[in-house]
Amino acid sequence: MHLVEVMVAGSVFLGASCSSLQIWAASGNSAQQWIERRQALERSEQDRLLLEAHWRRSLTTALDCSQAATSMANLAQEAAADNTLQRSVQLNPDGRSLSLEWRSVSSGGSKSGTGFERRRLVAPAGLGLCTPAAEVPA
Repeated sequence: MHLVEVMVAGSVFLGASCSSLQIWAASGNSAQQWIERRQALERSEQDRLLLEAHWRRSLTTALDCSQAATSMANLAQEAAADNTLQRSVQLNPDGRSLSLEWRSVSSGGSKSGTGFERRRLVAPAGLGLCTPAAEVPA
């Protein structure tokens, strides 16, 4: 073999090796991000279920749906959230439902590029926590 052939073969082998290494690193990173997103989704679902249980324990009196939604928003603001998630609660313009949003909070040592975000619309009527305004005792 001539020196030129050896050099060309070496560069082709080096290029293929580098490409394979980049593909392997990208797939490992993608798998790690998928695991982090799945864990964040599980934590947000657990937080939603804890909020729902807190609402059911706290809202025992008969309220109309707009009063119940306001009470639910206040209770959600007071309830502690998971330290890896940021929760925001807003009363919707209709006054009868809430918008809940969870976002992942990146830790200092981790380069979490998942950008997890989840939104839910929650209505007290859907959870059975209110009665129509006509049926609320005065």
